Amino acid sequence: MNKGFLFVALGLFLTACTAPQPPRYLLALESDYPDPKARQVLSHLVGPDDMRVRRPGSVVERACHGEAAAIQDIFRVCESADGEHAEVQGYYLARIFFSLGDPRFADSLRFASATTKKFAARHLLPIFHHYHVRSPETRATLEPHE
Repeated sequence: MNKGFLFVALGLFLTACTAPQPPRYLLALESDYPDPKARQVLSHLVGPDDMRVRRPGSVVERACHGEAAAIQDIFRVCESADGEHAEVQGYYLARIFFSLGDPRFADSLRFASATTKKFAARHLLPIFHHYHVRSPETRATLEPHE
């Protein structure tokens, strides 16, 4: 009888541990990136599944919605990013660019440090070139820092 109880208790414990958990992240809607070019670029950068992951309230999400303080926080992190961290920050800059659009992103960049502009130029200009992204204002801001 004790063995039966232990097996039932163990079974319940394992079932609770493997039960589906509520999703931690919401999937981004296509309306987040209505431009097909933006969806194409971002899905090539990280894969279509990773592109849909959203973390509501995160600094990146707030920056994608145009919150100036969040954008400046991302820019500050870019100044010291290297290695894999730099790749992630470069992807975040691309997401913010495609979310805000060229004019609003360029306006935000105008107030960034030269180090941030150099980082952004190193990560965004090759993407713009490779995927033929029209971004005259952002390019004008970044090309002197190339």
